[in-house]
Amino acid sequence: METGRKDATFGGMERAFSTKAMMQYDAFLRSARGEPIILPWKETPQTTNEKKKRKRLSRKNNRTWGLWATLPDNLLLSVMLLLNIVDYFAFSGVCRSWRSVATKWRDYYMERQKPLVVVKSKHAKKSCFLYNVFQGEKYKALLPNLRGNVFVGISCGYVVTLDRNSGFWLINLMTRHQLRFPLLPEDKMYIVDTDFYSLLVKSTRRSRFFMFAFSSFSNYVLLSQDGGKRWKVFTLPHITMGIADLKVFEKKIYVLSFRAQYICVMDPSSGEVKPFKTNIRIERHCVSTQLVILHNQLCMRTVSWLNSNRDYEKNLLYRLDMTKMVWVQKEEMGKYSLFADHWNATAVDASDWGSSNCICSIGSSWNSLLRFRSLANIWSLSLLGHDKSLAKVPIVWNACDQLIPYFWYFPGQSYNTVDCVD
Repeated sequence: METGRKDATFGGMERAFSTKAMMQYDAFLRSARGEPIILPWKETPQTTNEKKKRKRLSRKNNRTWGLWATLPDNLLLSVMLLLNIVDYFAFSGVCRSWRSVATKWRDYYMERQKPLVVVKSKHAKKSCFLYNVFQGEKYKALLPNLRGNVFVGISCGYVVTLDRNSGFWLINLMTRHQLRFPLLPEDKMYIVDTDFYSLLVKSTRRSRFFMFAFSSFSNYVLLSQDGGKRWKVFTLPHITMGIADLKVFEKKIYVLSFRAQYICVMDPSSGEVKPFKTNIRIERHCVSTQLVILHNQLCMRTVSWLNSNRDYEKNLLYRLDMTKMVWVQKEEMGKYSLFADHWNATAVDASDWGSSNCICSIGSSWNSLLRFRSLANIWSLSLLGHDKSLAKVPIVWNACDQLIPYFWYFPGQSYNTVDCVD
């Protein structure tokens, strides 16, 4: 899965805009005017004399590159929407007018991008790879030196890594923005080695970033702010089997207990926790429960395996009735599809480029690494309108011969506001 040239790379690519993309623009403009497609340039000269000669010829024939900066914004936008992420960053570095269009429509462009699969090779110290399984493309994201750091999750467009000597280091793959959080208390450090989860939020009142840390084997939530020196512990006494998930919805924090016995509303400023006992019984073979924000509704997804080989799974979706605080089953997701990994589940409008009402999940074993399923029919596989051969990611093992964690990455989350609380 390559882009047709050497692996496209995040970081610094705006300095050298792809000649291939420029050729596509020229062809696009000429075809729009009904002119024959002509590529009026040769390969880039290698010597200073050749550069000077080319510059003189360009002036003589009145072929100036400055004309590219005068293209109308609506035409630049239509071309920009055809680019992949790497060429988008290169596009924004061509000139001031192109950068203006790219910045103005950045959120719109990013929201239209397909989810990417992120994986970090055991040998990589300064990079990770992002795979577009729908178009068969691979991108390389440059990162600071992560020697010794362990990937532990992705939250709101930030990759969450852990250095056992200095704490958590979060970095945004698109903007390069970095956040640091302290090391967990010594008596709580064990949760990183169990089933660890994290969530990044932003306080509108303090204008600071905060991170929640929790585990499915513990009944407490840890909270710390960016640049802080300690973690605050919130114990949830009603939860006895651990925490399944935590989400911010309408500026409130909702905590789901393991096997969905309770849904709790937590107020970090006062430390108050309001538990609500759920009205549904989770099946005995249920292996996962996750909270999902779906079209202005707080929902819950449950996953159950129907046989020991894990060939067939049953996905159920519920929405939370906020007035009665009870779960109501949903039969369909409308134009949305659900992208889920072990740590998170996110609803995406896939109607423009795939099928709706589908679930695309990343498994934890090599034989179930990537699964596409319909919410309505547990027995059928749906590939979102694409050929199955494109839906592949390489299998990567760590030093202990264990499957390296895979995460879904959503480009639109890198620039939009992080989930906010009061």
